Amino acid sequence: MQRKLREKKSGLVTLTVILALTFLIPWSAWAADPVKPLAKVRWAYIGATCEAAVFAAKEKGFWEAEGLDVELLKGDWSFIKESFAFNKIDGAQGMALTWLKAAEQGIDLKVVAGVHTGCIHVIAGNNTTINSLDDLKGKRIGVPAIGSTPFMFLNRVLGAKGWDLKKDVDWRAFPASELELVLDKGEVDAVVVSDPHGTMILANGKGRSLLSTASSLPYKDEYCCLVFLTGKFYRESPEVAAAVSRGLLKAAKWVSANPEAAASLAIEKKYVGGTVELNAKSLASLNFIPSVSGGRKALILAGNEMKASKMLEATTDIEQLANRIFGPLNGLSDEWIDSIKVEKVSS
Repeated sequence: MQRKLREKKSGLVTLTVILALTFLIPWSAWAADPVKPLAKVRWAYIGATCEAAVFAAKEKGFWEAEGLDVELLKGDWSFIKESFAFNKIDGAQGMALTWLKAAEQGIDLKVVAGVHTGCIHVIAGNNTTINSLDDLKGKRIGVPAIGSTPFMFLNRVLGAKGWDLKKDVDWRAFPASELELVLDKGEVDAVVVSDPHGTMILANGKGRSLLSTASSLPYKDEYCCLVFLTGKFYRESPEVAAAVSRGLLKAAKWVSANPEAAASLAIEKKYVGGTVELNAKSLASLNFIPSVSGGRKALILAGNEMKASKMLEATTDIEQLANRIFGPLNGLSDEWIDSIKVEKVSS
């Protein structure tokens, strides 16, 4: 009888303790902590060496650390432009000059920062008498595609000189991987191409450099590749838009500190072609220290030259267009970029 009383008393004490703890400790501490699902983001890429920050953001966990699950979708310029127009993707890295015209035509997009400078080469054939850009008048120029970024860049540069780009230049389109061959065979007099193909042509001794946006004035200090977001994504998901931008810009600083590791990653994961050595050489020549103010400045620089070359309408107000396109994001600033610390990988 006494044993049963002791057991009953013990049970009452235990119950009292449990009830006390229940009131003292919040219910959230008792419940299992649910794992917050990663936010889905769709990011487009072409497969160029200068997209190294995109590949690093995905593969080195910079985006995942921001709470994101980013799907990479590969396609050419036409695919990316159409995907932007119909909100099939959320963002992409690209040059100001390729998107300014699209924005002028009404595509809803936002620029939030510059990723890096340089990445396009204009190269003359070894057996030509071409020694400067002025010598390109009347010549056959190979491009990866009509409307591609390299094509648009040289249109901008030559158009600003007052050239009639339908009459003064004979444009020839070839797959980027074939431009070295057609230049070497003399089927074109010069080519304009992005990396890794530009660095490969020069390294193989198949042409002479006329211009490199990584080293030639006035382009070497201009942010050629920027962070572009669809207007819908920017407005409706500002926190996610800021997160995907932060992850990419952190990755850019990692690439700056680790060009060889970034090149190896891109080759290993089959994002780009060429060799690790050539891709690393190209990445080391670019300034992968991102900039918010540099992104806006690039819109103005490209816009003014595009207007002079008649690629943009004469009535377009470049400052107004840049103000409409450029979009600030909470916490994203040059001061924040300066504060980013990244690990340097030992080789």
